[in-house]
Amino acid sequence: MRLVQAKKEQITRIMEIIEDGRANLKQLGLPQWQNGYPDLEQMKKDVEQQKSYVLMDGQQIIGTVCLDEDGELAYDALNGKWSSNDPYIAIHRMAVAKETAAKGIGTQFLQAIEEVVHAKGFKQIRLDTHTENIPMQRVAKKNHYQYVGNVSYGENIPCYAYEKILTH
Repeated sequence: MRLVQAKKEQITRIMEIIEDGRANLKQLGLPQWQNGYPDLEQMKKDVEQQKSYVLMDGQQIIGTVCLDEDGELAYDALNGKWSSNDPYIAIHRMAVAKETAAKGIGTQFLQAIEEVVHAKGFKQIRLDTHTENIPMQRVAKKNHYQYVGNVSYGENIPCYAYEKILTH
């Protein structure tokens, strides 16, 4: 599997995967992504700003993610402590196709992300997930992301924040 920069013509497939993720979160009883976010406009913006990537299995797109080099404003208000103030890449809007969900793709996805982050010259990755999103928390911990505190995207969106310092 490999992670490649998304193209405009892939937006339909990207949105299908986002909808798969939204449905999966709803099935798990999670409020995350149930208010219309992320929407088509956000995903188009990610592609235009060259922040959108797709996870490829052969010629098939099985995942989507935003890798943001510009930081995340919510991370400045972390209730906790980042281990470093060095530049980082933030992982946002990560989702996999429903046919690959719960099949161990999360670990391969994060490994592919780490390769791209390393190639871009960054040593730190940050991500956050809803406090009730146990599957994403498990994937983060399994892949040696360290819990560093809490961030919030408004009253009803409490999230756990994680970071990983790349050593290779």
